[in-house]
Amino acid sequence: EKDRRTLAELEGLRRDKQVRGDELESERAALQRSREHVQTAEARVLELTESLAEQSTRAQKLHSDLSVLQQAYDTQRRDHSKQVAMLTAEHEQERSALEKSARRQIGSIKAETEAAVRREQKRSSKYKSAAMTAHDQGKKLKEALKKERGRLMDSYARAPLSEVAPPTQGGERGEGAAGEF
Repeated sequence: EKDRRTLAELEGLRRDKQVRGDELESERAALQRSREHVQTAEARVLELTESLAEQSTRAQKLHSDLSVLQQAYDTQRRDHSKQVAMLTAEHEQERSALEKSARRQIGSIKAETEAAVRREQKRSSKYKSAAMTAHDQGKKLKEALKKERGRLMDSYARAPLSEVAPPTQGGERGEGAAGEF
């Protein structure tokens, strides 16, 4: 009779260990999924960082183009001033009309270019913000995984086998059983 009770207790302990093993395997799978999520987030951060670099390069090119246009405008204006000095009074009206036209065109081009630069800077800012958010989320996930892993390891380390309660009739652990989460 005593051996039968001992065997039943051992069988209960074996079942509890099996349940704990299954729980641990489930937690390991969840941890792996979390790691994959972090890797996906890190890949997205890298992609956004590269996109941000491309947008920054575009903005620099637009700024360079604006500088070239400004230099061209300055050169054109100097040449125009020299020509005006050589013209007689009869050409004064024509020169004035050409200068106004050139200023309007250059102002329009400059305004369009500056608007394009501002759009590119806004877009770059959005990509940078998204990259930083993704980076911060990746850090938070890593920290959460680390805390959860530590908590699980502490929980398993603190629960001696002698304190494990046998399952109840419904297959659930009894109150106060070690390994509850």
